Amino acid sequence: GSLPGRFDFDGYAAADDSLTLEEPTPRTNGQPGRVGVVGFPVEYDPERQMWFCDITLNVDGSSYTPFVRMALARYQPHALADAKLSRVVLADFAQLTPDRSLVVSGDPYAPQRLRITLSGVAPRGPRPLLHAEPQPAQPAQHPTEVTVRVQERVPDFSSDLAWQDVPSGTVTLSEDRPANID
Repeated sequence: GSLPGRFDFDGYAAADDSLTLEEPTPRTNGQPGRVGVVGFPVEYDPERQMWFCDITLNVDGSSYTPFVRMALARYQPHALADAKLSRVVLADFAQLTPDRSLVVSGDPYAPQRLRITLSGVAPRGPRPLLHAEPQPAQPAQHPTEVTVRVQERVPDFSSDLAWQDVPSGTVTLSEDRPANID
């Protein structure tokens, strides 16, 4: 994969394109490398006793739910030129999820009908096989599908688990097949 650059991040407070990295990198033959950084404001959570920040990383449409691994460092923009970055700490891998929106609305002319609209990024489906043996009998008809179930609360139960599926309240949505639930 490719490395993200400054313009792949939203909401950063500061950026620098050529900072000295204390650690050697494979591309610098064991010598300290130069890197670009984006700085985000951090906050402290006294209850969890942890520093944190929210980072927005924009991924292009070529990757669906990609894994990322952040290289984190303390950035001091007003320090001496070769002392602006602390040593790097690698975070664990994290999988990014796409932004999606689900709208459920009632039909004023048919009170028993719900209209469901799901919007956002979806996978493109399986790529065609070029050299596979045996060849699939037919390609996937609907590579991106979402199953929606309508549930109702079971009367006289106070548990959060007291829900049951409504008969005929399950539909499958796909890009080319809108659905209504009656």
